[in-house]
Amino acid sequence: MSNKLFSIYPYDNTSSLINKAIQSTLHDFDLLSDSLLSTKHNHNHSRKFHIPLDIKENDKAYHIIADLPGFTKQDVKISVHEGNILVLEAERKQETKDEGVKYFRLERSTGYASRSLALPDNADHEKISAKYEDGVLTLTIDKKPEDKKEKVRSIEIQ
Repeated sequence: MSNKLFSIYPYDNTSSLINKAIQSTLHDFDLLSDSLLSTKHNHNHSRKFHIPLDIKENDKAYHIIADLPGFTKQDVKISVHEGNILVLEAERKQETKDEGVKYFRLERSTGYASRSLALPDNADHEKISAKYEDGVLTLTIDKKPEDKKEKVRSIEIQ
């Protein structure tokens, strides 16, 4: 068993996660080059968001608190890959523009965010619950019951 608790794990097993990250980076570069070359400023653009996290534990569970202001519950996806990689994703899509409506400013950004965490060995991957309220996602990951067997055993030499 590893003594290492949660680690920020730059792991994305699925090609769709990798593609989203690459597309987001390329899109950000395109936006930067467009804004440097253009005198017209349009602040309605896509960007990669950062998900700030707090991680804590008590005797029974781990708790992850993630700030996701401006995202709805439907914008957020939580998954576990290969049994121990917790992936948090959030995507804010551009709202459709109503015809016949004149917009004076479009400053709210759209974009994609993700965080991947390697779960500790004693995290029970089958007992993860999530609650989303007022832009804050709270995950509770129960700990597996502690194995009461001896962890170190001496072998007698004959």
